[in-house]
Amino acid sequence: DSITNHNIVNLKTIADNFRINPFPSMNDYQTLSGDLKTGLNTMIQQCKMTGPDHDALHHWLEPVLKGANDLKNAADTTAGHTIFKSIDKQIDDYHNYFE
Repeated sequence: DSITNHNIVNLKTIADNFRINPFPSMNDYQTLSGDLKTGLNTMIQQCKMTGPDHDALHHWLEPVLKGANDLKNAADTTAGHTIFKSIDKQIDDYHNYFE
């Protein structure tokens, strides 16, 4: 739905803005984690979807939620980078599954 699509654009903007920093610190990854969690919580609170589309959204959403949580506890910037790449790909893949 349009509300979910708007929230995905917000998540994509967060990821795009993060990508600008060529050498993010652990603090940057932890800040990113918080920003993503805020965006995801907003999306969840505003979700009005039901039925199979809602279920499919949850399958897409679970790895993003896990990644946002994992970023907060990343051991180092290499791990943070790997986790971010996974989240970023998942966000990009949204439009492969939803209109």
